[in-house]
Amino acid sequence: VEHHIRAAGNVTGHGRVIAISTGLVLDHQMRGAAAIHHRIQRLERGIQPAGGNIGHCRFKPHEIGIVLVVLFVSFAVARTTRARADAAFIAAANLQTVTLMVDGIERRALVHLPPAYDGKVALPVVLMFHGNGGTAESVVKETGWVAKSDASGFIVVFPEATRPDMTQPPKFGRNNPAWNDGSGRFHAGERKIADVAFVAALLNHIEAKFVVDKRRVFATGFSNGASMAFRVGLELSDRIAAIAPVSGALWIAEPKIVRPMSLLYITGTADPINPMEGGAPKMASGSGFNGVPEKAKPPVREMMRAWVKLLGCEEEAKPIASTIEGITTVVHIGGRDGTEVIFTTIEGHGHIWPGGKSPLPAFILGKATSRLSANDAVWDFFQAHPKPSFTSMELQTHSHHSRVASERDFLVGMAFQNSDRSITLS
Repeated sequence: VEHHIRAAGNVTGHGRVIAISTGLVLDHQMRGAAAIHHRIQRLERGIQPAGGNIGHCRFKPHEIGIVLVVLFVSFAVARTTRARADAAFIAAANLQTVTLMVDGIERRALVHLPPAYDGKVALPVVLMFHGNGGTAESVVKETGWVAKSDASGFIVVFPEATRPDMTQPPKFGRNNPAWNDGSGRFHAGERKIADVAFVAALLNHIEAKFVVDKRRVFATGFSNGASMAFRVGLELSDRIAAIAPVSGALWIAEPKIVRPMSLLYITGTADPINPMEGGAPKMASGSGFNGVPEKAKPPVREMMRAWVKLLGCEEEAKPIASTIEGITTVVHIGGRDGTEVIFTTIEGHGHIWPGGKSPLPAFILGKATSRLSANDAVWDFFQAHPKPSFTSMELQTHSHHSRVASERDFLVGMAFQNSDRSITLS
């Protein structure tokens, strides 16, 4: 791409136009349409040719039409090719579509059953929540959870958020699906969409239709989907065993939970959308998003302290050694019912699912620098954190009921022995 763009500064006539067009087309195919605006700005400002001298490269009137025609045809071909590849990928993923009516809105999710599913042995379930602007299909492509499901033998479910206009299909930037994650953002927060009720209804459906290990139902998500995983963990703690949000915020100011659950949190230190120190999201280039003010996110470490306090874990974190360069992991142990908080940072990593594919270029989301597979890390964590058979509160309740039952049995025995004394029990 750089070769074609720079070479355009030293070429004249149709060759110059073809060089410019080729550079832009290649950039579109490699990184998407969002890169085109950036490249055209560079062309208009002036380009440094390969020889090192400053060359001034502006479009001439007769060249603009040629460039636009070449771009239009090439983009159309690229979109068609990509759409076919995406459709083939989704078809090969062997996904089932679930539709449910919740709070007057038709909701949907995709479900993948691994080859290990035989309808007899109960399997774990992983809920994967997409980010703002994503869909159930897009998160399937970008994360690779289907392959992990097949390799490890668990059911993976991809719920889909609502969009501003449910009569129209989702479209990134114009009709973005988004979760009501507790922040009050997006249409979902403004309209108070019943997303937690949707997840509960979805779990009811999954548990009724498939053979599921209810002690091993987990939730993870990315970005806005990570925030949704936080909220689901808090409000459905009786059904979710553990959560693993990636690059998203805990928006609930004073979180409360019925059953303590362990947390794994993963984020990049160079994530512009989920800044480590908190604040408003921005592009990696430093620019804002279309001049629209963004709600400031809480600092990441503040979120970790909130969950540590919620579980009653030790405040002092203990390091966990990593064999992967740039990965730092610490753990807070000693939470109620054996729970813990694990916090992993990836040095220099941007707003991309670790080990997955980025839907946007690096100047927006930052770089993917990690060799860490979030799928592997999250699944290893889930395997180690099933829901206990009895929580400490349940054990206390069970012990109380057992004591009451023993006392009652004793009185019943006494009643039979002293029936002539007319002992009655109420």
